[in-house]
Order: sequence, then structure tokens, then C-alpha cells
Amino acid sequence: NAFRGCSALSYVRFPEGWVFRSADLTRMGIPDNYVEQFKTTDNNWIIMGSTLIAYVGDENVTTLTVPDGIDIIDDEALADLYCLQTVTFAGTERIIGKRAFYECTDLEHVELPETVETIEESAFENCTWIDDVYFPTELKTVGKKAFKGCGQLLECAFYEGFESIGDNAFEGCWRMLSANLP
Repeated sequence: NAFRGCSALSYVRFPEGWVFRSADLTRMGIPDNYVEQFKTTDNNWIIMGSTLIAYVGDENVTTLTVPDGIDIIDDEALADLYCLQTVTFAGTERIIGKRAFYECTDLEHVELPETVETIEESAFENCTWIDDVYFPTELKTVGKKAFKGCGQLLECAFYEGFESIGDNAFEGCWRMLSANLP
């Protein structure tokens, strides 16, 4: 009940080592009745198990390295980091959640690790400066609007085993020159 009745609260920065048990923090999208412990690393990340819930560091960050051991980058975990240009993945991520990088307008190059199987809806929508994305061989699904509005994206190539592309996944990628499907 630490924040009970704080209906406008939408963002919390946790000092290193703190745990939090129950919250209605809309920024993290955690249900009111969810009882779990969260940990932070370097005062910048909120992590639950192997799920990256949110980045809570400098909002003007230009380079990020996803912490080791992350399987899922949760919905909106890194959304609206307008200055973010480069992301380095740990190499264990399997799912890139809905709107995970939404509106990271300065993001330029994305090299997803081989472990990524799913890119969910609007994951990179309106990342207007992305010009290059490496799609891993394990990738099976690209959700609807996943790369919508990535106007600088030049090409996409998928490998054997790829299963589906959602509606409007590449809408507004006006510079795209080629798309290779298995």
C-alpha cells in the first residue's frame, strides 16, 4: 500500500536493491493485485524475473545495453526514448513486446540477437531513422505495425521457418527497396 490512492502516479525510480510488491503504476502496466518482487540494476532498469519491465534512467540516453538474462522486453519498456540511437542486446531475448521501442525516433540500427522469435505489434513503430534491421534466423512472427513509419528502412529479409507478418507491418517504409521472404 505504499502508493495507495496516488491515482496520478505513473512513474517511479527505484534505488538499487529496493523491492516493490504491489502497485498500480501505469508506466509498468502491472495489475493492482500482482504480488512479485522487482529488482533494479544500476538504478536504470526494472526487471521482473527475466522480463525487462522498464528503463527508468536518463530519458535523453543515446546508447543502451540490455542487461544479461532478459528473455522478454515487455510492452513499452523502452518506448518514447527519443534520443536513443543504439541498442545492444544481451543475446538471450526471445520476445520484443508491443510498442517496446515505440517512438524511439533517433534509433538507427537494430541488430536483433539470433534468439528473437517474436516481434510484437508496433514494437518499432515510428522509429523514423531505422535504416537497417538484422532479422534473426529464429524469427517466426512480426506483428502488425511492427515497423510502421520506419521511413528510412531499406530492406528486410527473412529466413526459412519464418511464419507470419501482421497487417501493415511495414506501412510507411517509403525507402524500402526489397523484401525477401522464404
